[in-house]
Amino acid sequence: MTLTECLEKTVALLKKAEITFAVGGGLAASLYRYEPRLTGDVDVVIATGGHDVSVAKKLLQSLGFEPKLIRKADFDGGPLFAIKKKNTPVVMVGGRENKNLMGVGVDFLLPVLPWVTDALARGQENQVDFGFGLIPVLTVEDVLLTKLYALQSAHNRPKDLDDIQSIMQAAPELDEWYIRIQIEKLGICLTKPKRLLLPEKVVSFF
Repeated sequence: MTLTECLEKTVALLKKAEITFAVGGGLAASLYRYEPRLTGDVDVVIATGGHDVSVAKKLLQSLGFEPKLIRKADFDGGPLFAIKKKNTPVVMVGGRENKNLMGVGVDFLLPVLPWVTDALARGQENQVDFGFGLIPVLTVEDVLLTKLYALQSAHNRPKDLDDIQSIMQAAPELDEWYIRIQIEKLGICLTKPKRLLLPEKVVSFF
């Protein structure tokens, strides 16, 4: 299954189930980057109105994938004791074709991530045609915010850093006021070493 076929099947399932969603991750980032990057994942932000984990698992099973729960500690890359205990909230449910980590896959990001609600609402007005009709996609501002949010806690997120750099290289028109408000609202705080890796314009939002 190609990435586009996977996206089309996923969107069809979400629409049939009347689930609010928006495409994020590498697919969304590539729309705004100076140079597109390859991705093997379909990242979709969803809100089901409750029972998000069980709904995400059922969606993945319908796609023929075995669901895997990704908890906050896994997402952040630690701490190790929290990863082992598996006691942090589930932030994402993912699956890969034939259980192959390098194969095409789908990741459903859940509303437990604090940026999801606002980003999902804005994405409904940001429709993009991937070849089979218009579908909601996270805005460039929200893509940047998701990358900054992930970057603050993770020990090593080279793809997120590269996405931020490439998006800013493309010189997009940004709602800077919204970005600043959301950075404060989400409590995003980056260490000095991480800020030194970011474009000057992004640092100015803090």
